Amino acid sequence: MENNVEEVIKLARKAASTSVVAAFLFYPKSAKVAPQSEIFTTITVEFTYVWATLLRLRMLMQKTILVALLFGCACAHVRAQEVTKSPLLYKQLHIKSAEGYLYEAREDTLPFLLTVENFNVAGNRTQIDIYDTSGIRSTYAYIFDQDTIYTERRTFFRNKLSSVTKVYRDEKGNIVKYEDFDEKGKKTGNTQTMRYNKKREVIEDKIFIYNRLVSHKKIKYHPDGKVKKTRILYPKNGQKPGDLVPPFIRLNTQTDSENKKQETIENYKGYPGKMIRTSIIFYAKNYYLGVKGFLDLKMYDRVVTERYYQPNGLLDFEEQFLNGKFIGKKVYKYLYY
Repeated sequence: MENNVEEVIKLARKAASTSVVAAFLFYPKSAKVAPQSEIFTTITVEFTYVWATLLRLRMLMQKTILVALLFGCACAHVRAQEVTKSPLLYKQLHIKSAEGYLYEAREDTLPFLLTVENFNVAGNRTQIDIYDTSGIRSTYAYIFDQDTIYTERRTFFRNKLSSVTKVYRDEKGNIVKYEDFDEKGKKTGNTQTMRYNKKREVIEDKIFIYNRLVSHKKIKYHPDGKVKKTRILYPKNGQKPGDLVPPFIRLNTQTDSENKKQETIENYKGYPGKMIRTSIIFYAKNYYLGVKGFLDLKMYDRVVTERYYQPNGLLDFEEQFLNGKFIGKKVYKYLYY
């Protein structure tokens, strides 16, 4: 039975890749949150959630473990904001929808449709459909009050409701809590809470899985708003936040300035817009959310992502490299109101 569970875990990781990638890339941006290493935090949150599900299901050893596990991974929840898109830009350009196509090799001529996202007239994402070879695998529906205030997310797997995430705000409009409920409205014990400074920057972030603290961070900023330092704190009971997950996917405790560099280049290789190149060097084994899924990284691996933006500001396409080797390209196509 143990060998079967290990095979299930491998399948679950593979199933999680597509849904998590798409959800991360198209999470709605409706509040100012910490511009820290969002990729690091997102992967840890996502995989902590997935891995906690794996551990829980491993103990149950039910006959239905495969179906339940794949379902749980496909509906993995995303918390971090997506920092490359702006609702104001989408509103000004009257964007109705965007399709994301994946090229797994430079010589590919037939790309794979990975995601379709819809926007309201205010430029906010209202729905994301995530595809696999059989059609729509998962759908994330985002609910807004008056098209602008994000209040709730509903997650569907194969057109069946699987969970609801409710959003709570303070008197200033800052998002201070996300809380998950199952399809019957029962609390799952999965929450995230945030505290802000006077500039509305996140200074503290806690994540609970099954009511158990798995991530606790405190963040300091430079005057220009860039992250100065991120501290990883441990619970009072001595349990480390990473204890729910294997060591190789724990949060990296290095600061952004030590492992991440970003540069903007205009008219790169004749491209008529700008290219933003982000380079991250990993100081420990890790899982990283790449263009086409999770990357199993070793110490000192280097991931470079080049995002090309049209003159109007829309993301045209992005290419990704691991230690200088091409690993995937995602191209975006837009429809207008």
